[in-house]
Amino acid sequence: SPGRPAYAGADGLITRTPWWNFADWTDAWQAGDVYGQTIHSAGRSGPSTIVNALYILACGAMSRLLHEDHAREAAGYVTRGRAVARALRRNSWDAARKRYADFPGAAAFSEHAQVLALLEPSLARGRERALLRSVAGDPGPIVCNLFFQFFRAEACTRHGAAEAVRQRLAAWQVIRDLHLTTLPERLPHPGPKGDGVRSDCHAWSCWPAYWMRQWSPR
Repeated sequence: SPGRPAYAGADGLITRTPWWNFADWTDAWQAGDVYGQTIHSAGRSGPSTIVNALYILACGAMSRLLHEDHAREAAGYVTRGRAVARALRRNSWDAARKRYADFPGAAAFSEHAQVLALLEPSLARGRERALLRSVAGDPGPIVCNLFFQFFRAEACTRHGAAEAVRQRLAAWQVIRDLHLTTLPERLPHPGPKGDGVRSDCHAWSCWPAYWMRQWSPR
């Protein structure tokens, strides 16, 4: 429904949901959950910038799907997405660091939040250069793993920084050095004495093939 989302707080931003709020496999988040911060104390229950940015993108996708046959419902999603975007721009943007905090008022800044902001025009508007600098130059301690690098690649390419994508493709050299003939779910790759979680044939890690066909100059 395009109405007020469940778990919305007083400012309209979505607070912590009871499900697995997975974003990416990073050492900074326990089990890949954005609320499982391990290097910052912030973000245990409040509105996650990443979750809310994904919600805005989802509202846009729904409005595009529905606009021909369900115009009124499509317009509702547009309205809801804009409202959440305004709240996120107001609450999560750190003017001093010129990037979106992972949680309003928190000193936690993931590359993921900046990537999603670059993909959503309502969040990037007027802040494109600063966001791109943080993604292509100084991402900070929480960087995208294999899965989320797909979204980083799309964001960088849309904003004219394809070379920043190529620089990250060195991670796929590590995969070759591990003598894998299929692609793992994440890096660092858990070995036999690791955490016991392995998936050595994961489709989401093969996005460079799509990117090179779609975006690279021929």
